[in-house]
Amino acid sequence: FLSRWNDNSGHLGHFKSGINVDGKELWLPIANLVSICALLIWQPANPNDTMTRLLFPGSTPQHKIFKGLEKLKKLECLKYPTCSSSTLQQAKTKTRKQKEYNLKKERSSDVNKERQEKIARLKHEKLMKANEERERIERER
Repeated sequence: FLSRWNDNSGHLGHFKSGINVDGKELWLPIANLVSICALLIWQPANPNDTMTRLLFPGSTPQHKIFKGLEKLKKLECLKYPTCSSSTLQQAKTKTRKQKEYNLKKERSSDVNKERQEKIARLKHEKLMKANEERERIERER
């Protein structure tokens, strides 16, 4: 393989293969058809050591690499420029505490909304009773 790499005998990239895409026949180099794009993430045993991320794009077009990375963006280790297991754990607990705080805040605002709605309903009922009482007194006169 390595001896043929720099050889222009056409063994690697000069042969083409036809594939059918949406009813059209495309001729692509065989090297592109068998190329692999891979993202390797190495997590060291020491939780304080930085994780290593390696992207081997092969001959994949850039838009396909971005499309694949878009699908992986939910992974915690890809959200930060550098990270380790311990920093990810800290970030996870931090986000968990933030979610709990937001949930408590949301619940308290829901309780406040319910309380305000109840007060508004009671005021409305009191006003309606006062109007009915006033109308009853006027009818009696």
